[in-house]
Amino acid sequence: MEWLELDWDEGPFFQTERLEIYREYLQRLLKRGHAYYCECTPEALEERRQAALAESRKPKYDGRCRDRGLGPGPNRVIRFRCPNWALRC
Repeated sequence: MEWLELDWDEGPFFQTERLEIYREYLQRLLKRGHAYYCECTPEALEERRQAALAESRKPKYDGRCRDRGLGPGPNRVIRFRCPNWALRC
């Protein structure tokens, strides 16, 4: 950090030591509807990415799982719920 000429007032912090804090905030985001579970596989996402590129479109997540109401499960991730207009950009 010094080589970037950045000053800090505390730390360092290791993310692995703060997992409980992150879990708490994830639960808040989920409860308030600001995040949701997604079950799209990396392979499916890459397939859609390649298809978008082949059609000269921006490669981006299409919000497929956004309104499915999925809960926690194996191989599911949590995504931020962006405003609907952001999906069209």
